[in-house]
Amino acid sequence: MPAPDARPAPPPEVSIVIVSWNTRDELRRCLAAIARTSGARRVETIVVDNASADGSEAMVRGAFPEAQVIQSGANLGFGRACNLGLARSRAPFVLFLNPDAELQPETLERLLAAAERDPALGLLGCKVRHADGTVRPLGLQWFPTPGNELLSALFLSDRTYGRLPRFFPRADANRSAPVRKLYGSCLMARRAMLDRIGGFDERFFMYSEDVDLCRRAADAGWKVYYLSEAEVVHAGAAASARSAPLFASLMQWTSRARLIRKYQGRAGELRYRAALFAGALARLLVLLPMLAASPLRGRSAAAARARSFRKYAGMLKFSAGLARPSVPSAPEAT
Repeated sequence: MPAPDARPAPPPEVSIVIVSWNTRDELRRCLAAIARTSGARRVETIVVDNASADGSEAMVRGAFPEAQVIQSGANLGFGRACNLGLARSRAPFVLFLNPDAELQPETLERLLAAAERDPALGLLGCKVRHADGTVRPLGLQWFPTPGNELLSALFLSDRTYGRLPRFFPRADANRSAPVRKLYGSCLMARRAMLDRIGGFDERFFMYSEDVDLCRRAADAGWKVYYLSEAEVVHAGAAASARSAPLFASLMQWTSRARLIRKYQGRAGELRYRAALFAGALARLLVLLPMLAASPLRGRSAAAARARSFRKYAGMLKFSAGLARPSVPSAPEAT
Protein backbone atom coordinates (compact mmCIF):
# COMPACT_ATOMS: atom_id res chain seq x y z
CA MET A 1 0.00 0.00 0.00
CA PRO A 2 1.51 3.39 -0.99
CA ALA A 3 2.47 5.88 1.67
CA PRO A 4 -0.26 8.45 2.49
CA ASP A 5 1.76 11.31 0.98
CA ALA A 6 2.62 9.43 -2.25
CA ARG A 7 1.66 11.38 -5.36
CA PRO A 8 0.79 9.87 -8.76
CA ALA A 9 3.45 10.09 -11.41
CA PRO A 10 3.04 13.10 -13.71
CA PRO A 11 1.45 12.32 -17.08
CA PRO A 12 3.67 11.78 -20.13
CA GLU A 13 4.53 14.72 -22.38
CA VAL A 14 4.66 12.56 -25.50
CA SER A 15 3.40 9.12 -26.41
CA ILE A 16 5.54 7.23 -28.93
CA VAL A 17 3.57 4.65 -30.91
CA ILE A 18 5.54 2.01 -32.82
CA VAL A 19 4.00 -0.65 -35.05
CA SER A 20 6.15 -3.73 -35.55
CA TRP A 21 5.85 -6.79 -37.77
CA ASN A 22 8.84 -9.14 -37.59
CA THR A 23 11.35 -6.34 -37.03
CA ARG A 24 12.82 -7.51 -33.72
CA ASP A 25 16.41 -6.33 -34.25
CA GLU A 26 15.40 -2.97 -35.72
CA LEU A 27 12.83 -2.51 -32.94
CA ARG A 28 15.48 -3.18 -30.29
CA ARG A 29 17.67 -0.40 -31.72
CA CYS A 30 14.67 1.92 -32.02
CA LEU A 31 13.68 1.47 -28.37
CA ALA A 32 17.29 1.82 -27.20
CA ALA A 33 17.53 5.11 -29.10
CA ILE A 34 14.37 6.40 -27.40
CA ALA A 35 15.82 5.61 -23.98
CA ARG A 36 19.12 7.20 -24.96
CA THR A 37 17.75 10.44 -26.41
CA SER A 38 14.57 11.28 -24.50
CA GLY A 39 16.44 13.42 -21.95
CA ALA A 40 14.26 14.97 -19.26
CA ARG A 41 11.06 14.58 -21.26
CA ARG A 42 8.41 12.24 -19.88
CA VAL A 43 7.90 9.61 -22.55
CA GLU A 44 5.30 6.89 -22.86
CA THR A 45 6.25 4.18 -25.36
CA ILE A 46 3.62 1.90 -26.85
CA VAL A 47 4.56 -0.98 -29.17
CA VAL A 48 1.79 -2.53 -31.24
CA ASP A 49 2.95 -5.95 -32.42
CA ASN A 50 1.18 -7.25 -35.53
CA ALA A 51 1.49 -10.95 -34.64
CA SER A 52 5.23 -11.18 -35.25
CA ALA A 53 6.82 -14.63 -35.33
CA ASP A 54 10.39 -13.49 -34.61
CA GLY A 55 10.14 -12.97 -30.85
CA SER A 56 9.58 -9.21 -31.05
CA GLU A 57 6.98 -9.16 -28.29
CA ALA A 58 9.09 -11.22 -25.88
CA MET A 59 12.13 -9.04 -26.63
CA VAL A 60 10.25 -5.85 -25.74
CA ARG A 61 8.79 -7.28 -22.56
CA GLY A 62 12.17 -8.59 -21.44
CA ALA A 63 14.54 -5.80 -22.49
CA PHE A 64 12.25 -2.75 -22.27
CA PRO A 65 9.74 -3.39 -19.44
CA GLU A 66 8.86 0.32 -19.33
CA ALA A 67 7.24 0.04 -22.77
CA GLN A 68 3.63 -1.02 -23.14
CA VAL A 69 2.98 -3.84 -25.59
CA ILE A 70 -0.28 -4.38 -27.45
CA GLN A 71 -0.58 -7.70 -29.26
CA SER A 72 -2.92 -7.08 -32.19
CA GLY A 73 -3.33 -10.77 -33.00
CA ALA A 74 -2.93 -10.32 -36.76
CA ASN A 75 -1.08 -8.32 -39.37
CA LEU A 76 -3.39 -5.29 -39.30
CA GLY A 77 -1.19 -3.00 -41.34
CA PHE A 78 0.18 0.37 -40.28
CA GLY A 79 -2.77 2.73 -39.86
CA ARG A 80 -5.10 0.38 -38.04
CA ALA A 81 -2.35 -0.73 -35.65
CA CYS A 82 -1.34 2.91 -35.03
CA ASN A 83 -4.92 3.63 -34.05
CA LEU A 84 -4.75 0.83 -31.46
CA GLY A 85 -1.72 2.51 -29.93
CA LEU A 86 -3.34 5.92 -30.16
CA ALA A 87 -6.36 4.68 -28.19
CA ARG A 88 -4.05 3.56 -25.37
CA SER A 89 -1.90 6.74 -25.34
CA ARG A 90 -2.31 9.60 -22.87
CA ALA A 91 0.04 12.44 -23.83
CA PRO A 92 -0.89 15.72 -25.56
CA PHE A 93 1.46 14.80 -28.42
CA VAL A 94 1.76 11.45 -30.20
CA LEU A 95 4.85 10.48 -32.18
CA PHE A 96 4.24 7.72 -34.73
CA LEU A 97 7.63 6.13 -35.26
CA ASN A 98 8.72 3.27 -37.52
CA PRO A 99 10.57 0.42 -35.76
CA ASP A 100 13.49 0.83 -38.18
CA ALA A 101 13.91 4.53 -37.36
CA GLU A 102 16.31 5.69 -34.64
CA LEU A 103 15.84 9.05 -32.92
CA GLN A 104 18.98 11.17 -32.89
CA PRO A 105 20.12 13.38 -29.97
CA GLU A 106 17.82 16.40 -29.43
CA THR A 107 15.30 15.18 -32.02
CA LEU A 108 12.50 14.53 -29.56
CA GLU A 109 13.19 17.75 -27.67
CA ARG A 110 13.22 19.83 -30.87
CA LEU A 111 10.00 18.30 -32.16
CA LEU A 112 8.21 18.86 -28.86
CA ALA A 113 9.56 22.40 -28.46
CA ALA A 114 8.39 23.35 -31.95
CA ALA A 115 4.94 21.86 -31.36
CA GLU A 116 4.59 23.56 -27.98
CA ARG A 117 5.51 26.96 -29.44
CA ASP A 118 2.75 26.93 -32.06
CA PRO A 119 -0.70 25.74 -30.92
CA ALA A 120 -1.93 25.78 -34.55
CA LEU A 121 0.64 23.17 -35.58
CA GLY A 122 -1.15 19.85 -36.07
CA LEU A 123 1.46 17.63 -37.74
CA LEU A 124 5.23 17.83 -37.58
CA GLY A 125 7.83 15.81 -39.46
CA CYS A 126 11.60 15.70 -39.35
CA LYS A 127 14.61 14.97 -41.55
CA VAL A 128 15.01 11.30 -42.43
CA ARG A 129 18.58 10.20 -42.99
CA HIS A 130 19.41 6.85 -44.57
CA ALA A 131 21.97 4.54 -42.99
CA ASP A 132 24.55 5.65 -45.57
CA GLY A 133 24.17 9.27 -44.45
CA THR A 134 22.13 10.55 -47.38
CA VAL A 135 18.96 12.53 -46.70
CA ARG A 136 15.63 11.23 -47.92
CA PRO A 137 13.91 13.72 -50.25
CA LEU A 138 10.58 15.07 -49.10
CA GLY A 139 8.98 13.87 -52.28
CA LEU A 140 6.60 15.59 -54.61
CA GLN A 141 4.47 18.12 -52.75
CA TRP A 142 1.19 17.37 -54.45
CA PHE A 143 -1.74 15.15 -53.66
CA PRO A 144 -2.19 12.32 -56.18
CA THR A 145 -4.45 12.86 -59.19
CA PRO A 146 -4.68 10.84 -62.42
CA GLY A 147 -2.90 13.64 -64.27
CA ASN A 148 0.11 14.03 -62.01
CA GLU A 149 0.41 10.26 -61.60
CA LEU A 150 0.70 9.99 -65.38
CA LEU A 151 3.45 12.63 -65.30
CA SER A 152 5.23 10.63 -62.61
CA ALA A 153 4.94 7.36 -64.50
CA LEU A 154 6.28 8.93 -67.70
CA PHE A 155 8.97 11.27 -66.39
CA LEU A 156 9.83 10.35 -62.79
CA SER A 157 13.58 10.77 -62.26
CA ASP A 158 15.96 13.14 -60.49
CA ARG A 159 16.91 14.61 -63.87
CA THR A 160 13.35 15.56 -64.78
CA TYR A 161 12.78 16.93 -61.28
CA GLY A 162 15.59 19.40 -61.87
CA ARG A 163 14.60 20.32 -65.41
CA LEU A 164 10.87 20.68 -64.80
CA PRO A 165 10.45 22.09 -61.27
CA ARG A 166 7.26 23.85 -62.30
CA PHE A 167 5.58 20.52 -63.01
CA PHE A 168 7.19 18.61 -60.14
CA PRO A 169 6.83 20.74 -56.97
CA ARG A 170 9.34 19.72 -54.33
CA ALA A 171 10.39 20.88 -50.87
CA ASP A 172 13.99 21.18 -49.70
CA ALA A 173 14.72 18.45 -47.14
CA ASN A 174 17.47 20.64 -45.62
CA ARG A 175 15.18 23.58 -44.86
CA SER A 176 12.42 23.88 -42.26
CA ALA A 177 9.15 25.06 -43.78
CA PRO A 178 5.40 24.43 -44.04
CA VAL A 179 4.68 21.52 -46.39
CA ARG A 180 1.65 19.87 -47.89
CA LYS A 181 2.52 16.33 -46.86
CA LEU A 182 4.87 14.35 -44.62
CA TYR A 183 5.85 10.72 -44.35
CA GLY A 184 4.77 8.47 -41.49
CA SER A 185 8.20 7.08 -40.57
CA CYS A 186 8.51 9.81 -37.91
CA LEU A 187 5.36 11.90 -37.59
CA MET A 188 4.33 13.91 -34.53
CA ALA A 189 0.64 14.76 -34.13
CA ARG A 190 -1.17 17.01 -31.69
CA ARG A 191 -3.81 15.11 -29.77
CA ALA A 192 -6.27 18.01 -29.98
CA MET A 193 -6.10 17.70 -33.77
CA LEU A 194 -6.51 13.92 -33.71
CA ASP A 195 -9.50 14.26 -31.39
CA ARG A 196 -11.09 16.54 -33.97
CA ILE A 197 -10.30 14.79 -37.27
CA GLY A 198 -9.65 11.22 -36.11
CA GLY A 199 -6.61 9.00 -36.50
CA PHE A 200 -5.41 7.15 -39.59
CA ASP A 201 -7.97 6.03 -42.16
CA GLU A 202 -7.95 2.25 -41.78
CA ARG A 203 -8.90 1.52 -45.39
CA PHE A 204 -5.18 1.96 -46.17
CA PHE A 205 -3.23 -1.14 -45.11
CA MET A 206 0.03 0.75 -45.55
CA TYR A 207 1.17 3.74 -47.63
CA SER A 208 -0.98 6.84 -48.31
CA GLU A 209 -2.45 6.90 -44.79
CA ASP A 210 0.10 9.58 -43.87
CA VAL A 211 -0.73 11.64 -46.98
CA ASP A 212 -4.43 11.35 -46.18
CA LEU A 213 -3.86 12.48 -42.58
CA CYS A 214 -1.91 15.52 -43.80
CA ARG A 215 -4.72 16.44 -46.17
CA ARG A 216 -7.40 16.10 -43.50
CA ALA A 217 -5.32 18.14 -41.06
CA ALA A 218 -4.85 20.96 -43.56
CA ASP A 219 -8.52 20.87 -44.57
CA ALA A 220 -9.43 21.30 -40.89
CA GLY A 221 -7.18 24.37 -40.59
CA TRP A 222 -4.14 22.83 -38.89
CA LYS A 223 -0.56 23.54 -39.94
CA VAL A 224 1.63 20.79 -41.41
CA TYR A 225 5.31 21.55 -40.84
CA TYR A 226 8.70 20.01 -41.63
CA LEU A 227 11.54 20.54 -39.12
CA SER A 228 14.93 19.85 -40.70
CA GLU A 229 16.82 20.49 -37.43
CA ALA A 230 15.41 17.24 -36.02
CA GLU A 231 16.26 13.93 -37.61
CA VAL A 232 16.04 10.16 -37.47
CA VAL A 233 18.21 7.52 -39.09
CA HIS A 234 15.90 5.22 -41.03
CA ALA A 235 16.92 1.80 -42.31
CA GLY A 236 13.82 1.75 -44.53
CA ALA A 237 11.47 -1.01 -45.70
CA ALA A 238 12.50 -3.42 -42.95
CA ALA A 239 9.12 -5.18 -42.96
CA SER A 240 8.52 -4.88 -46.71
CA ALA A 241 11.87 -6.53 -47.36
CA ARG A 242 10.46 -9.65 -45.69
CA SER A 243 7.46 -9.69 -48.04
CA ALA A 244 6.96 -11.05 -51.54
CA PRO A 245 8.67 -9.38 -54.52
CA LEU A 246 6.84 -6.28 -55.77
CA PHE A 247 4.67 -6.28 -52.61
CA ALA A 248 5.68 -2.72 -51.69
CA SER A 249 5.04 -1.39 -55.21
CA LEU A 250 1.69 -3.16 -55.51
CA MET A 251 0.63 -1.88 -52.09
CA GLN A 252 1.68 1.68 -52.99
CA TRP A 253 -0.37 1.60 -56.20
CA THR A 254 -3.33 0.06 -54.38
CA SER A 255 -3.27 2.63 -51.58
CA ARG A 256 -2.91 5.49 -54.04
CA ALA A 257 -5.91 4.18 -55.98
CA ARG A 258 -7.93 4.13 -52.76
CA LEU A 259 -6.77 7.64 -51.87
CA ILE A 260 -7.83 8.98 -55.27
CA ARG A 261 -11.15 7.15 -55.03
CA LYS A 262 -11.74 8.64 -51.57
CA TYR A 263 -11.45 12.22 -52.85
CA GLN A 264 -12.33 11.89 -56.56
CA GLY A 265 -14.72 8.95 -56.67
CA ARG A 266 -14.74 5.78 -58.74
CA ALA A 267 -14.25 7.74 -61.97
CA GLY A 268 -11.06 9.25 -60.57
CA GLU A 269 -9.73 5.81 -59.67
CA LEU A 270 -10.45 4.54 -63.18
CA ARG A 271 -8.61 7.51 -64.68
CA TYR A 272 -5.71 6.79 -62.32
CA ARG A 273 -5.50 3.18 -63.48
CA ALA A 274 -5.64 4.32 -67.10
CA ALA A 275 -2.81 6.78 -66.41
CA LEU A 276 -0.70 4.02 -64.85
CA PHE A 277 -1.39 1.75 -67.81
CA ALA A 278 -0.31 4.40 -70.31
CA GLY A 279 2.78 5.33 -68.32
CA ALA A 280 3.85 1.72 -67.75
CA LEU A 281 3.34 0.83 -71.42
CA ALA A 282 5.44 3.81 -72.55
CA ARG A 283 8.22 2.87 -70.14
CA LEU A 284 8.23 -0.76 -71.26
CA LEU A 285 8.43 0.20 -74.92
CA VAL A 286 11.54 2.26 -74.11
CA LEU A 287 13.03 -0.44 -71.88
CA LEU A 288 12.69 -3.36 -74.30
CA PRO A 289 15.48 -2.33 -76.71
CA MET A 290 17.60 -1.15 -73.77
CA LEU A 291 17.14 -4.52 -72.08
CA ALA A 292 18.29 -6.31 -75.21
CA ALA A 293 21.46 -4.20 -75.26
CA SER A 294 22.12 -4.46 -71.50
CA PRO A 295 24.61 -7.39 -71.65
CA LEU A 296 26.92 -5.13 -73.63
CA ARG A 297 27.01 -2.63 -70.75
CA GLY A 298 27.80 -5.03 -67.93
CA ARG A 299 25.97 -6.99 -65.28
CA SER A 300 24.98 -4.06 -63.07
CA ALA A 301 23.29 -2.23 -65.95
CA ALA A 302 21.52 -5.42 -67.02
CA ALA A 303 20.30 -6.07 -63.48
CA ALA A 304 19.04 -2.49 -63.04
CA ARG A 305 17.12 -2.56 -66.30
CA ALA A 306 15.67 -5.99 -65.47
CA ARG A 307 14.39 -4.61 -62.15
CA SER A 308 12.84 -1.64 -63.93
CA PHE A 309 11.23 -3.95 -66.47
CA ARG A 310 9.70 -6.10 -63.70
CA LYS A 311 8.42 -3.00 -61.91
CA TYR A 312 6.68 -1.54 -64.96
CA ALA A 313 5.38 -4.93 -66.04
CA GLY A 314 3.86 -5.20 -62.56
CA MET A 315 2.41 -1.68 -62.90
CA LEU A 316 0.85 -2.64 -66.22
CA LYS A 317 -0.73 -5.75 -64.72
CA PHE A 318 -1.97 -3.84 -61.66
CA SER A 319 -3.55 -1.09 -63.75
CA ALA A 320 -5.36 -3.73 -65.80
CA GLY A 321 -6.68 -5.41 -62.65
CA LEU A 322 -4.47 -8.50 -63.10
CA ALA A 323 -2.29 -8.09 -60.00
CA ARG A 324 -2.90 -7.05 -56.43
CA PRO A 325 -0.87 -7.19 -53.21
CA SER A 326 -1.27 -10.19 -50.97
CA VAL A 327 -1.14 -9.13 -47.32
CA PRO A 328 1.69 -11.14 -45.75
CA SER A 329 1.05 -13.22 -42.68
CA ALA A 330 3.68 -14.01 -40.11
CA PRO A 331 6.42 -16.35 -41.42
CA GLU A 332 7.25 -19.53 -39.60
CA ALA A 333 9.24 -18.93 -36.44
CA THR A 334 12.87 -19.97 -36.64
